[in-house]
Amino acid sequence: GNHRISVFDKTSLAFLRHIGCGDEDGSEGGEGGSGPGQLDQPCGVACAGEEVFVCDTWNHRISVFDRSSGAFLRSFGRRGGEPGEFNYPCGIEIAHGRIYVTERTGKRLQALSLEGEPLQVLPAPC
Repeated sequence: GNHRISVFDKTSLAFLRHIGCGDEDGSEGGEGGSGPGQLDQPCGVACAGEEVFVCDTWNHRISVFDRSSGAFLRSFGRRGGEPGEFNYPCGIEIAHGRIYVTERTGKRLQALSLEGEPLQVLPAPC
């Protein structure tokens, strides 16, 4: 699998770097991992300011990277059913200073602060 995010220039579409390889310049990797800065089956991506938020699906967390350099900044969440925990997060959106995350198997939508603090949990109707 491809366990990283590829970044391209928005004008020329030239490749710039990889995010989530677990190294500083994004040149290594491709293998999934659970260490800081590594991704395992990333699925959704959203940006807020200079930060890139990635649904790190198989690690059951949200990983955050610097938009300009691709450097790993932090992650939050773990596997589980409590607020702030995830079951295969796969969709992410940022609006009004909040992160909204959907899960592949958790059957819910969570609203979190940009720092990852749980704010609200909405169960799926089905």
